[in-house]
Amino acid sequence: MAIGYGPGSDMMKAYSENRSQLGKGKKLKDISETYRKGNQGKKLRFKEVSPSKLEAYKQKLILERQREKTRNSLIILSVSIFIIAATILLLF
Repeated sequence: MAIGYGPGSDMMKAYSENRSQLGKGKKLKDISETYRKGNQGKKLRFKEVSPSKLEAYKQKLILERQREKTRNSLIILSVSIFIIAATILLLF
């Protein structure tokens, strides 16, 4: 079958359409210029946080991650035990 028929023609059509769109996207330079114009050179301001509050927040995040890992492990373990038990029951 020749390339001009069926899937080959669709491939060639998609290829030519993609090639025609290559230069139309915004460049990184244009995006950064737009950002500078909208920002008008203002510096970003962040909230000031005391080191003790920052440390407490970090500890809270660590504790939450540990709880989430434990919860996920228990869910995976219980689902795998259920699947194994169902498989054993179906085989015997």
